[in-house]
Amino acid sequence: MSNTSEPSQGVVEVLKTFLSRFRDAPKKQRRGIISEATKASEAPSMIKSEVAKHKKVSNTHVFIYEWSSFNSCNWKVVKAWFYNHGRKNAVRDHVNYVKKWSLKMVVDHVKKAEVKELCQKQTGASPGQPEYLAGYQTALKEIEDGLSEVEKEEYERLAKEWTGQSPPEEVQRR
Repeated sequence: MSNTSEPSQGVVEVLKTFLSRFRDAPKKQRRGIISEATKASEAPSMIKSEVAKHKKVSNTHVFIYEWSSFNSCNWKVVKAWFYNHGRKNAVRDHVNYVKKWSLKMVVDHVKKAEVKELCQKQTGASPGQPEYLAGYQTALKEIEDGLSEVEKEEYERLAKEWTGQSPPEEVQRR
């Protein structure tokens, strides 16, 4: 199992005993746990060689075949296994990506034609020209300042509603 991508079943059983320690360990200590697990996964192959010496087995290929589930595993394979199986899945908060509407944005959408007309009158430029774009915010501010209290309250209510839910389809299409 020296250069394959997955450790054998016997090695996996040994690695599983280290899995909870790997998950709980800080990043700096994980390398040591991987080394320990690599040494522990090689232990059955060391036992195999000791038994072979004592029994004086002449045909080691047959013996290795019997112990194939305990093939030694190199460090890279063990590391890859731990990083594939030992990562914690981060629980993330559900983030609602919604546009936060303000009074100014609502006025811009509702009174778009009035803002466009006032901006053209003030700058003398057509939409899209740099002078028009420079004067757009000023025209929008004038329209916003000219609103009555009732209109302001209505547009603020719309801003809260559109932030909490979603704006109408015709506003979403713009």
